[in-house]
Amino acid sequence: MNAYSNFLASLTVALALALVGCTGGDSHKKVADDAVHVMERIATAMSSISDKASAERAVVEMKAAVADFKKLAERAKKLGDPTPEVKAKIEAKMKAQGEVLQKTMMASMGKLVAAGPEALAVLQAGLKDLAPAMDEAGKMFK
Repeated sequence: MNAYSNFLASLTVALALALVGCTGGDSHKKVADDAVHVMERIATAMSSISDKASAERAVVEMKAAVADFKKLAERAKKLGDPTPEVKAKIEAKMKAQGEVLQKTMMASMGKLVAAGPEALAVLQAGLKDLAPAMDEAGKMFK
């Protein structure tokens, strides 16, 4: 479960950084909205885990989401810094959305435990691979 907490923390940081560097379609708002959708995909993947096979599918989806975060980071970098007003709006939205997603993911913890040790081992291995990718994506937003 420690890997899960670390993953959630990395995800929250990446999401917050994405919002800080974003303005949408392409604008800062659009990039932020897209980051929320990627976060929702990750939360859905986590909550879908009920056994080893579903854990393997979830890890594949999470790796795809990390690739999407990297693309979002590039978009954010091209946009440059948002105005202070846009930045404040995005940060507020991301904080609220992050709290909702965190609750969703935390609600799935019991299900993860019930999925059994094989599923947890697959998830932990997947999270171990995801952490460096999430850190790298987070750097691109700075």
